[in-house]
Amino acid sequence: MSRTDFSAVGTTVTPDWTTLVTVSLDVGTPAVAVRFQLSSDEGSAEEVSHVRVQTRDHASGDWYDLVGGDSGRPFVEVRATGNTAFPVVRPGHTANVLAPFPAVYNLRIQARAQQGTATVDVYGFAESDLDVLRAFFSATEVADVRIDPSTHGLISVPSGHNHIHDGEMFCADHAEEIYDKSTEIGVLFTTPDSVTEVHLVAIADCGTSARFEILRGPTLDVGNYPSVFYTPVNRNGNSARISLVSSVQAVPNANEVSFKLKANTTPITADGEVLHTEIVGTGKRGGGIGNRNTDERVLRRNTTHYVRLKGIGTGVDNAVASLSLIWYEHAALD
Repeated sequence: MSRTDFSAVGTTVTPDWTTLVTVSLDVGTPAVAVRFQLSSDEGSAEEVSHVRVQTRDHASGDWYDLVGGDSGRPFVEVRATGNTAFPVVRPGHTANVLAPFPAVYNLRIQARAQQGTATVDVYGFAESDLDVLRAFFSATEVADVRIDPSTHGLISVPSGHNHIHDGEMFCADHAEEIYDKSTEIGVLFTTPDSVTEVHLVAIADCGTSARFEILRGPTLDVGNYPSVFYTPVNRNGNSARISLVSSVQAVPNANEVSFKLKANTTPITADGEVLHTEIVGTGKRGGGIGNRNTDERVLRRNTTHYVRLKGIGTGVDNAVASLSLIWYEHAALD
């Protein structure tokens, strides 16, 4: 980081723009911030009404406003986003202004009085090569990270919501209106054989007692493959991206899952690894509450999984039941 200090004492400011100080900077500096204190003499008959910071284009030599204007508020720290208004400088008051902006050639700070003249002192410094917080918003482009102007909190969205915006999140819902106490329903699919991983949250609702399970690598009954298939829905309605999970059948299809309906024979002969099991029903919802931070599972690649709801033989018939699978597909960056 390089720093250039500047000062100017006793400058007479009139109602026309008066240059207080000009600062020369290196061409090509990636980021610069200028912080300065501006005070008007207590004995001045007038107050300074406007302050602005300008940058000079090194090719054309023209000066452009970075920040400037007037306001009735006391001086506060502000960020430069164009012609942002500066507050009024009142006699005997001091200003601290932080104004980051892209690479520049020269800077100058100007002021003007409401009427008559005012005597103004300015002290400050400009710093280049700042460690500005920046982030990629595409594969090749970066931008400054924004903060909330009211609280100075970092503006962000939860990870899961970000995957919706990126078109990476999908869902598949399976429901039965007449679910009996010994009924089995399920969703069967195979994860992609690639670096793209499936991050799954599964939720079960049931009006009678049933076992809710997530199985990994069950033994398939090739004679009883499901015959009903479902295309996952992209949760970003403006995205054309399709899911990479595939159905379980003699010839699997990508962008498809298999539904085991209550009338079908179970499609597996052995459970494989039981990743999750719990009893749901009679008012208890399974799979947590869909909290992605705690309930999400990253599924093994190129592996068949079966999300199953199976009645335990007690409870009531003619209930309702549903399975809701929500997942995003994402390749790790590192």
